[in-house]
Amino acid sequence: MSETRTALHYASGQWTNGPDVVMEAWHNTDSAPSETVLRQRLEYEELFEVGDRYNGGFAAWAREDSPRYVLAVGDDHLTEYIYPATLPDLYDLAARWSPLVRDQALLRFLKDIQASERHMEPYEADVLTNIGRRIAQGTQETYERRG
Repeated sequence: MSETRTALHYASGQWTNGPDVVMEAWHNTDSAPSETVLRQRLEYEELFEVGDRYNGGFAAWAREDSPRYVLAVGDDHLTEYIYPATLPDLYDLAARWSPLVRDQALLRFLKDIQASERHMEPYEADVLTNIGRRIAQGTQETYERRG
């Protein structure tokens, strides 16, 4: 007898365990389909992707049947599928996690600048370093809306 796979489900700010529809379908196939093929077989459409899934990003999927929404977090063998109950739940999680994805991308950008400074002319390095500092400072500031 096979064991039922479970995943996190999210509804109105509460986490519970429930069936992992995506992984269950993957384990019940004769072949090992790509995630895209599996998503299509389950009739999920990608709504949006935030960041690079190899570096903390995630993708949001939707379909007509239940469970209607999925967040695919991570990539390859480290992928986790999370099931928000409603569209507001999906956007609640996306809003909470998007700043982490953005900050991770900015840190990678700053590290890339730092690593490439050794091969640049001094004025090029100064310009890129100043851009990186302004971006990093902007992630910690809040701005008033104008207009």
